Amino acid sequence: AGQLKALVDSDNQRIAASIDETGVSKEKVSRKQLATVLDVLSNVYRDVLLLSMNSSNAAIVHEHKRTAWTTLASKKTSAQWFQSIEYLSTARHNLDRNVSIALLSDWLAMSLVSS
Repeated sequence: AGQLKALVDSDNQRIAASIDETGVSKEKVSRKQLATVLDVLSNVYRDVLLLSMNSSNAAIVHEHKRTAWTTLASKKTSAQWFQSIEYLSTARHNLDRNVSIALLSDWLAMSLVSS
């Protein structure tokens, strides 16, 4: 219990140190980091799209995840997976155009959840 309290206290101190005097968090994700995440997500979604099209022998990037991706692929139609890839592509393009990261993240999250 004492170790847990120490861990929580140190975490709270780290969080407090990451907030400046205006109450805004100093921790920010860089555009390069977000671009990498969007690229990886696009690859995952492409794999899932291929599998949703009943391409059981399709060559996918994440071959070691084929079973999990096949299960995931059945959750939406191919058109819905394609639309999600379009959202990711649009987000990547807008990131390169210097759109606000917070606005972009919110838009993408809502778009992916609603598709």
